Amino acid sequence: FQASISMDDQALSPIRIRKKGLLGSQNTKKPSFSINLDEYVDDGELFGTDNLVLNNATQDDSLIRQCLAYWSFAQAGLPAPRCNFAQVTMNGEDLGIYAHVEPVRKSFLRDHFGNDEGDLYEGTLSDFREIYTQTFDPDSDETDEEMAGILSLTELLEDDELNIEALAEHIDIDQFLSFWVMEALTGHWDGYAGNRNNYFIYDDAETDRMVFIPWGADATFVDYGADEYNEWIPASSILA
Repeated sequence: FQASISMDDQALSPIRIRKKGLLGSQNTKKPSFSINLDEYVDDGELFGTDNLVLNNATQDDSLIRQCLAYWSFAQAGLPAPRCNFAQVTMNGEDLGIYAHVEPVRKSFLRDHFGNDEGDLYEGTLSDFREIYTQTFDPDSDETDEEMAGILSLTELLEDDELNIEALAEHIDIDQFLSFWVMEALTGHWDGYAGNRNNYFIYDDAETDRMVFIPWGADATFVDYGADEYNEWIPASSILA
């Protein structure tokens, strides 16, 4: 939809707003929003940003899980969205407190990788298996919509005997191991390793290797009843 927006003492019109989210985060009374500030206004931005993500946190009564999870990933030296909170009203109706999450866009890539020319894909029930590759969503104008890198990695992983040296030409393995550890420590069951969901991969233009970026962390820090003899390790994805 086309709309106008105000944040603190600044305003902009027109902007584009749409509902976002899948399954657990869908809500008709308090929807999550993706807001594009420069869809209709060239160089449109507020407070130095041209895109906003407002998550309703309906799976997180505490409202703190997303911000705590992304902070934890960042403390581990991994690229992760910044996160804070916003009081949101729409058409005069108070919708309550939202988790305001930094979108994974070009400015995010430049901040973390020093470039934004690589291929960026959002993974939604996506993996490097033939049946799951078509759900990867190219997420920038520069991204290869033919997904040559993803398909090449998928072909490599079809071999029953994994060649680590060959894999290292496609994936930053150390970065992935740290990413996997943090998904386990934060209980991100709906992430890449556990559910092949809620993540970005960026094929870094400088290293030509893929790195993982966390997303959709509102269902983290959930007690699965694990104990010291039965720790929960997510391992549904092909890389894990």
